[in-house]
Amino acid sequence: MYQFSKTIVLFFSLCIVLLLLTMCQAIASEQLEKKPDLILLEDMQKEAALTSKLCVPLVVMVSQFSCMHCEKLREKVLLPLLKSGEFDGKAQFRELLIDSDELVTDINGNTATGMQLAKRYIENVLTPTMLIIDPSGNEVAKRIVGISNIDFYSLYFEAEINAAYLKMSKMCLQNAGEK
Repeated sequence: MYQFSKTIVLFFSLCIVLLLLTMCQAIASEQLEKKPDLILLEDMQKEAALTSKLCVPLVVMVSQFSCMHCEKLREKVLLPLLKSGEFDGKAQFRELLIDSDELVTDINGNTATGMQLAKRYIENVLTPTMLIIDPSGNEVAKRIVGISNIDFYSLYFEAEINAAYLKMSKMCLQNAGEK
């Protein structure tokens, strides 16, 4: 009888160890596959300094919490693009929430709500809108408003980012040549 209960305890102990190992593997796997996320725009002045240093445009997704098209764009286009790394070193990506109470620092160091900042670029704010901005706060590519066809969105969007990156690269080369 004693041998039988010792076998049961050993069996359950082994099961617990296997369960713990499986859980650890799942957690490690989740950490490795952690999705990139779109960072909220908090300080446009700091972003401008960074994009100026890197000589890349700032891509801003103007969105709001309750926007299903914003979520669709984030999940189907932006997050896969960020995860691919295709635009690492070519652009900085941020999200501007127009219905948030948080204040954002603008390009001049003043604070504004997301909606106030968005209205400086877009008269009638619609979401999602993609803005591609240089370090001075000027748009350097055609803005994309809404989603007409999610399947082709990436093509248009990537073309605009590439055009902005080329424009920024030329400006940086000219500025470097003048110094």
